[in-house]
Amino acid sequence: MEYFWYWKPASRFPPPAVVRPEEFDGSDRLTIACTQTNLPARQQREIVDAWCDALPALKGIRFLWFSSKVPQDLFDAACRVPGLEGLYIKWSGIKDLSSIASSQPLKYFHLGQSSLVESIEPLAKCSNLRWLGLELLSRISELNPLGSLIGLEGLSLEGSMSTPWRVASLSPVGRLSNLRYLSIANLRAVDKSLSGLFTLDQLVTFHHANWWNMDELAEIKRRNAGLNS
Repeated sequence: MEYFWYWKPASRFPPPAVVRPEEFDGSDRLTIACTQTNLPARQQREIVDAWCDALPALKGIRFLWFSSKVPQDLFDAACRVPGLEGLYIKWSGIKDLSSIASSQPLKYFHLGQSSLVESIEPLAKCSNLRWLGLELLSRISELNPLGSLIGLEGLSLEGSMSTPWRVASLSPVGRLSNLRYLSIANLRAVDKSLSGLFTLDQLVTFHHANWWNMDELAEIKRRNAGLNS
């Protein structure tokens, strides 16, 4: 089972990136790369401001990717895109996720490395989420807010290739009884235990490092007859 946001460019998933709003072709998919452009700071700011103005007024977009660093105001604007189903952020300078509560249609959300995020509590209000990916939110150690997202079918909680993400416990993930896909690549838990995941029995795909207890891994595989990885 592939991660929802698995790269499929031949199917325009994602489409080629654009820098300015006037470059958008009006389709239901949009990739924005409007920072890290090497433009003078004033021009760079003008482009970001233009997107902040444009995004809440764009209709018909189902999936939105950001392939360059996302500042707070750009994230806030993206959460106001009408009817948005999927939001992918490669990495960001976001501190506050509160704006995501205004994006109730959102079903698919990926937040890449974002070391400034102070709380994931706002995610608990996203009851329509079906896939969620969080990568190296280094200030976050408690996953309790995720335990209420019982509609999730896919969950990715990962560190970067070189840096592990350390959390207190994976027990809150065990409440997500509908999970079919779970990735905890380069994730470490202070309690060093996978026993909180023993309640899961629908997994088809499970990505993990080799440092977890082998007996616990075997028990997860035993409880998930359809597990293929």
